[in-house]
Amino acid sequence: MLTRGQQEMTVGANGFTFDLMRALGSKEDPGSNVFPSPLSIQMCLAMAASGASDETRREMVETLGFKGNDVQDLEDYFKTIIPALQNVDNTT
Repeated sequence: MLTRGQQEMTVGANGFTFDLMRALGSKEDPGSNVFPSPLSIQMCLAMAASGASDETRREMVETLGFKGNDVQDLEDYFKTIIPALQNVDNTT
């Protein structure tokens, strides 16, 4: 179960996802087929942010859509969201 703060972080994560997909879509040929994993990209950038310092860290966290959160918030978020996603019913 996500906390209220983590639910708000999900809104930011969704914003990053849509921005990323728009940016990637505008760069590709209309006939190409590109399907990145925004969650994987966010997780990689969050890990990089935890090794960054000061202004760089803040900018990376904001770019990921998590403005106002620190690296520990990101770590807690991903520790919660990954198991939650594994339990989603994937039947159609």
